[in-house]
Amino acid sequence: MPTESSGAVAESNRLNMIATVRAALGAGTSTRSVRPIDDSYLKAGRGMDNLRQTGKLFGVDTLMLLSLDQRFRPEDSGGLVRIRTATGSRDVNLPSQTVLTYIDVVMIDLASGEAGYTRQVASELGVDARTWADPRLRRQAETDATASALEKLRLALATDFAPKKKK
Repeated sequence: MPTESSGAVAESNRLNMIATVRAALGAGTSTRSVRPIDDSYLKAGRGMDNLRQTGKLFGVDTLMLLSLDQRFRPEDSGGLVRIRTATGSRDVNLPSQTVLTYIDVVMIDLASGEAGYTRQVASELGVDARTWADPRLRRQAETDATASALEKLRLALATDFAPKKKK
C-alpha cells in the first residue's frame, strides 16, 4: 500500500486498512501472525523476486497487498473513470457527482507466486461539486467514503476468513 509520500494513501487510511486486515485475519486463530510491512521494501516493477526477498527478510510465506484509489466525478453525467490498484488498472462506471473509493486486496503465496485470494470492495458517496471545491468539506467526504469502503472490506474479510467450525 503506497504511502502518501509516494503519491497515494493518506497515513490514517493506511493505518485503518492495516487494522481492518489484522482484525479479520487474526480473529479466532493463534496460528496466523499479521504484520504490516512498509511499502518501501516493495519495489514497483521488480516482480516476485522482490516479493520473495521481502518475505524472507520478514520471515513470512504469504503477502497480502492492499491498495486504495479514490476518484470524484464532478460532471453532470456519469461515465468511466480509471482506477489504479495493486492488481492493475481498470475502468469503472461512476455516476456524476460521486466519490468512489476502491480497495483492492491480493494475497500472494510466495512459494508458488500465485494469488490465492483476491477481493475488491468499492463505496460510492454522492457529493456535490460545491462541497468538493471546499478543501475541508472535501477531506470530510473523502474520509466518509473511505470509512464506508473499509467497513465493506471488514465485512468481506470477516466472512472470507471466518474460523472454520469444528464438527
